[in-house]
Formats: sequence, structure tokens, C-alpha cells
Amino acid sequence: IQNYNPKNYEGYDFEWHWSTEDGKALESMPAEDWWVIGSYVPKKYKLKINYFYESGSEPVFPSVEQTVAYGSSYSIESPQKDGYLANIAVVSGVMEDDLEVDVYYKPTENQLNIIYIRKDTNEVVNTFTSTYATNEEFSVTTPELTGYSANESVVSGIMTSSGITKYVYFEPNHYVVTFDAVGGNCNVSEKEVVYNNVYGYNGSAYEAL
Repeated sequence: IQNYNPKNYEGYDFEWHWSTEDGKALESMPAEDWWVIGSYVPKKYKLKINYFYESGSEPVFPSVEQTVAYGSSYSIESPQKDGYLANIAVVSGVMEDDLEVDVYYKPTENQLNIIYIRKDTNEVVNTFTSTYATNEEFSVTTPELTGYSANESVVSGIMTSSGITKYVYFEPNHYVVTFDAVGGNCNVSEKEVVYNNVYGYNGSAYEAL
């Protein structure tokens, strides 16, 4: 095994897994067959997110650091700051190497900003921006998203001089699927499923796949 050179794959390390008590390699061959398994393990990379005011010199919030495996998705919602709007509402992507992202916050004087986010994927699906006079009332109807329900159907309030930023979240709807045997012998039952999820029927019971 020491003379075996496994093929290199981008983003992965090769590791041997010994079935010894301490997990370490055998020092000498025992008088019996012995198995060892080799596998490719995703490398771990560092994701760092910095939060700065628009000038880029003064931090708004402490940096966030996470370790993410190669090929894995990441999605981090930028924290909210009264009177400011982040230029990236959600930092997301697929990890391929160490990554550092700077998020900048700009003042939102008399500005209403609404960010619409899918709660199940943390994806920004829509935005709204408009300017109002101080103390002016505003009311914005949340746009529809097929298969989802918003936690706020209308965003309303009174504008402040520093501006207002609101996050509206869309949760996937739950539906009931009814299976009808149409004269057959299988049981007829109902299954509650989440929008856009796969569901199945296993004979006498119904279950999500």
C-alpha cells in the first residue's frame, strides 16, 4: 500500500481507512487476511465574509468564517442594519477554494428596500426599491410566487429619514395528494407533501422519497 499512488482529483484528498482499533496502519502483516479501504474525501476550504460600511474602512459587523467542503453549497444571509442596505443580501455559491467576500452597506435615506427570499433555499427571488418623504405612509403588496406563501402579504409603515429595509420570506406550500385505487385492492390514502418535493407510493402506505 505504501507504494500505491492513487490518482489525484481536484478538490479531494485520498485517505486510507484501516479497521484497526486505533485506525492506524498495521506495522506488520498478521497471519490472516486484512482489509483496508481507500476513499476520496472532499477538501475543506475557508469561507470568510466581511461586512463594511460603504467607505470600505470601518466594519459594520464582525466577520463570519465557516469551513465548507469542496463542492458543497453555502448560503449566508447578510445581517440587517437599520438605515443601511447590504449590496449582497445573501452570499451563496458552491465551494471550490478558499474564498473571502466583502459585503458593503450603504445609507438608505428615505428609501424603502424590500428583499424577497425563498426560505427553503435562501435565494433572493425579487427586490423592491422606492423613495418616500419622511413620515409618508407606504404600502407595498408582496408579489406572488408559485407554490409559496409569504410571511407578509403587504409591507406597510411610515417612512423615516434613515430609510427602511424589510426582508419578506416565502415558505413552500404544503399540499395533500390523494391516491385512488379506482376499483383495485390497494389502500386509498392521503399524503401531505411539500411543494416541489418528490413523493411516492410504496404499496400500502405513502411516503416521501
